[in-house]
Amino acid sequence: MRTLVRVSGAIGLVLALAPPAVAQEAAKAPPPGPYDATLSECFARQRSEPGAAIGIAEGLLRNGSLPVDVKIKALSCLGMASGIAGDGVRAVASATRIELLLSENEMPPAFTLRALSNAGAIFHAGGEVYRGLELYLRAYEVAAAAELDLVRIATLINIGLIHGDELGAYAEAENYFKRAQDVSTSSGHEDPLLAYNRAINYARMGRDADAMATLDLAAAAAARQGNKLFSYRALTERAGLLVRAGKGEEAMPLLLRAIAMQRALPDPAGESASLVYLAALQLAQGDDSASLESAQAAERLVLGAGFRKERRLAMNAQVAALRALGEADMAFEKVLQLHELELDGLRAFNRQGIKRQARLQEAAREREVEGLRQVGEIQSLKLANARRLRNFAIAGVVLLLAVGSAFAYSQRRIQGKLRSLSRLDGLTGLMNRRAAASRLDGSKGEEMGSADVRGVVLLIDVDHFKAINDQHGHGAGDRALIALSDRMKSCCRPDDIVARWGGEEFMIACQRVTLEQAQRFAERLRAVAANTPVTISETEEVPLKISIGFAPYPFHESSPAPETWHDAIRLADRSLYAAKNSGRDMWVGLWGHGAAVLDINAILESPERAAATDSVEIVSLRPVVWSEATGDGGNG
Repeated sequence: MRTLVRVSGAIGLVLALAPPAVAQEAAKAPPPGPYDATLSECFARQRSEPGAAIGIAEGLLRNGSLPVDVKIKALSCLGMASGIAGDGVRAVASATRIELLLSENEMPPAFTLRALSNAGAIFHAGGEVYRGLELYLRAYEVAAAAELDLVRIATLINIGLIHGDELGAYAEAENYFKRAQDVSTSSGHEDPLLAYNRAINYARMGRDADAMATLDLAAAAAARQGNKLFSYRALTERAGLLVRAGKGEEAMPLLLRAIAMQRALPDPAGESASLVYLAALQLAQGDDSASLESAQAAERLVLGAGFRKERRLAMNAQVAALRALGEADMAFEKVLQLHELELDGLRAFNRQGIKRQARLQEAAREREVEGLRQVGEIQSLKLANARRLRNFAIAGVVLLLAVGSAFAYSQRRIQGKLRSLSRLDGLTGLMNRRAAASRLDGSKGEEMGSADVRGVVLLIDVDHFKAINDQHGHGAGDRALIALSDRMKSCCRPDDIVARWGGEEFMIACQRVTLEQAQRFAERLRAVAANTPVTISETEEVPLKISIGFAPYPFHESSPAPETWHDAIRLADRSLYAAKNSGRDMWVGLWGHGAAVLDINAILESPERAAATDSVEIVSLRPVVWSEATGDGGNG
């Protein structure tokens, strides 16, 4: 049996739709009317039975005498259900009609907010990410001020999805999901969508245990609400985590069950996700032809829909299968198609931004022309006709040149922003997580000069970072992160990978390092942070202390299974939390010697027991206090 192919993160199913509670609450206003029962049924079915919901909504919209609020609700249900069913064109058309109706009719503020949130979600699901984000931000600002919890939850989920799905900024996405969870907990609103998407994001961050636990919450919430779609998708992602853990025998029946149920709904995006996991499992079992068939079927399900991410994952699965079959030319052709699909996504986002800029510039030009017209009327009382015409001509040329220059500048700025977002963290200028992971995928930790020289990854977390933000403001927190990034870069070699891993956490990867060198480097990082306070004003400084965990890759000198940088990240993360538990302002490292006696999971469960085998060594600045359970140390 082959080594299992590692899927790059869990498959995120873009369901950026407002929770049913939002739609249901919107359906309550105005007072009960003749369409309320039909609308309630439509919203109840939009995510569990999207085909039925589409039929209900279209039946309502055939009535030409619908009140405006009923029409907007019916379009919301139609757009959301269409997005889930894979009809991106109909979804976007529905959201566009909602925008138009809102612009033409004055509606109650609470109703308008819910409609904006729903329209933004539909644009997002249909691939119009830029338009969706604009509406999310408009809705959230007003909802937060008005304390409309359901809209706040929905909008935070949607903004988190854009950070995770479109930008690969998983730590930032988790921040939004956490904020949504805080609002959900305090207001008593429950929705499987939040837990489901948070679980997907955990899996992308490599936090598989958190992902599995959160999937349990999503499945339980879906069961309580009778939501079949999310019940089956939670089943898919559970199977995916088992595939990643090498537990194919447990995953196979879950995948086959999920595929059958998703086909019956139908749920093309969910079925495509299940087929991609099935393809990975079949590849690991040596059935390359079946793997290719599953991956091809996965792509066919999402062709022509708004599911670019699902299609990319299906295409990646095909590339892996084609390589295993020795079809190098076909694999290369599929890679080219994949790159073109990714470029199309960036171009679409770029076009959306440019259109928005063009609309703003057109409005500005109309105002300028109106101003010139008024000036011309005044001048006509004093100047001859020829001179007036000449002045207008000159002003028009100047105005057109200015607008053209502004438009060209805007296009260059948006394109530059897209390139920057794809690789760099906006605050510190370091690599972002996605770019660093790509570099690590191409690194050669196994190329050692001797058994003692390996690649090493270090995870660095700012101690008591939340206190800095709370006491001195987020601006001070930002300055602390910028200062720390500058100090870390000053300690690193030119070819070291230095990245902002998420929030106040950083990652450094070095090649050809011994255990002694790793310890010295960790101490140097700790000392340079601790010895230089961060200036937050002309009269005030705050101390900056950090905790560090590190591990090598490969972890052991020899092992029956390949040990990668992903394993090193997990071990470094375990060491980091041990440093936190042991008083902070310190470093802890785990280092493997000789052949592997225990697998990585056993070492993670109890580093102390692992160290008793002599195949694992624990190093630290001070005595270490280990905890069997790890948690989120993001607040320092």
